[in-house]
Amino acid sequence: PFGEFPGHGFFRYTDLSSTILDGSVFAGADLRGAYFRTASLRNSDFRDSDLRYADFREADLRGATFLGSNCRGAQFLFARLEGTIGLSPEATASATVES
Repeated sequence: PFGEFPGHGFFRYTDLSSTILDGSVFAGADLRGAYFRTASLRNSDFRDSDLRYADFREADLRGATFLGSNCRGAQFLFARLEGTIGLSPEATASATVES
Protein backbone atom coordinates (compact mmCIF):
# COMPACT_ATOMS: atom_id res chain seq x y z
CA PRO A 1 0.00 0.00 0.00
CA PHE A 2 0.98 3.61 -0.55
CA GLY A 3 0.74 4.66 3.08
CA GLU A 4 -1.20 4.80 6.29
CA PHE A 5 -2.75 8.07 7.42
CA PRO A 6 -5.20 7.09 10.17
CA GLY A 7 -6.72 9.84 12.26
CA HIS A 8 -4.80 12.71 10.68
CA GLY A 9 -6.64 15.93 9.79
CA PHE A 10 -4.11 17.49 7.47
CA PHE A 11 -5.87 16.19 4.31
CA ARG A 12 -8.84 18.55 4.73
CA TYR A 13 -9.38 20.37 1.39
CA THR A 14 -6.17 18.86 -0.04
CA ASP A 15 -5.88 18.38 -3.81
CA LEU A 16 -4.96 14.74 -4.42
CA SER A 17 -6.42 14.62 -7.93
CA SER A 18 -4.83 12.24 -10.44
CA THR A 19 -2.66 10.61 -7.76
CA ILE A 20 -2.10 6.86 -7.37
CA LEU A 21 -2.91 5.96 -3.76
CA ASP A 22 -3.95 2.32 -4.15
CA GLY A 23 -4.17 0.46 -0.83
CA SER A 24 -3.85 3.57 1.33
CA VAL A 25 -5.31 3.63 4.84
CA PHE A 26 -7.24 6.80 5.67
CA ALA A 27 -9.23 5.22 8.53
CA GLY A 28 -10.60 7.91 10.86
CA ALA A 29 -9.07 10.74 8.83
CA ASP A 30 -10.63 14.16 8.29
CA LEU A 31 -10.88 14.44 4.51
CA ARG A 32 -13.61 17.08 4.32
CA GLY A 33 -13.57 18.73 0.91
CA ALA A 34 -10.55 16.75 -0.29
CA TYR A 35 -10.20 16.60 -4.05
CA PHE A 36 -9.61 13.02 -5.33
CA ARG A 37 -10.86 13.57 -8.89
CA THR A 38 -9.46 10.91 -11.29
CA ALA A 39 -7.28 9.47 -8.48
CA SER A 40 -6.63 5.73 -8.21
CA LEU A 41 -7.64 4.58 -4.72
CA ARG A 42 -8.21 0.87 -5.28
CA ASN A 43 -8.58 -1.18 -2.09
CA SER A 44 -8.11 1.90 0.10
CA ASP A 45 -9.56 2.07 3.62
CA PHE A 46 -11.74 5.08 4.44
CA ARG A 47 -13.44 3.52 7.49
CA ASP A 48 -14.84 6.03 9.99
CA SER A 49 -13.49 8.96 7.93
CA ASP A 50 -15.08 12.36 7.49
CA LEU A 51 -15.57 12.62 3.72
CA ARG A 52 -18.16 15.38 3.67
CA TYR A 53 -18.04 17.24 0.35
CA ALA A 54 -15.03 15.26 -0.89
CA ASP A 55 -14.76 15.06 -4.68
CA PHE A 56 -14.29 11.51 -6.00
CA ARG A 57 -15.55 12.24 -9.53
CA GLU A 58 -14.03 9.80 -12.03
CA ALA A 59 -11.87 8.22 -9.29
CA ASP A 60 -11.10 4.50 -9.25
CA LEU A 61 -12.38 3.28 -5.88
CA ARG A 62 -12.75 -0.42 -6.70
CA GLY A 63 -12.54 -2.51 -3.53
CA ALA A 64 -12.41 0.51 -1.18
CA THR A 65 -14.03 0.38 2.28
CA PHE A 66 -16.24 3.22 3.55
CA LEU A 67 -17.87 1.61 6.62
CA GLY A 68 -18.85 4.23 9.20
CA SER A 69 -17.72 7.14 7.03
CA ASN A 70 -19.66 10.37 6.69
CA CYS A 71 -20.08 10.87 2.92
CA ARG A 72 -22.71 13.60 3.05
CA GLY A 73 -22.31 15.86 0.03
CA ALA A 74 -19.44 13.82 -1.43
CA GLN A 75 -19.39 13.53 -5.22
CA PHE A 76 -18.98 10.15 -6.94
CA LEU A 77 -20.04 11.02 -10.49
CA PHE A 78 -18.53 8.48 -12.91
CA ALA A 79 -16.38 6.95 -10.15
CA ARG A 80 -15.52 3.23 -10.40
CA LEU A 81 -17.13 1.59 -7.35
CA GLU A 82 -17.12 -2.15 -8.04
CA GLY A 83 -16.58 -4.10 -4.83
CA THR A 84 -16.78 -1.11 -2.50
CA ILE A 85 -18.13 -1.66 1.00
CA GLY A 86 -20.21 0.76 3.04
CA LEU A 87 -21.43 3.32 0.48
CA SER A 88 -25.12 4.22 0.44
CA PRO A 89 -27.26 3.78 -2.69
CA GLU A 90 -27.54 7.57 -2.88
CA ALA A 91 -23.76 7.92 -3.17
CA THR A 92 -23.51 5.26 -5.85
CA ALA A 93 -26.44 6.47 -7.99
CA SER A 94 -24.28 8.51 -10.37
CA ALA A 95 -21.22 6.27 -10.33
CA THR A 96 -20.00 3.86 -12.98
CA VAL A 97 -20.44 0.27 -11.85
CA GLU A 98 -19.48 -2.45 -14.31
CA SER A 99 -20.04 -6.14 -13.81
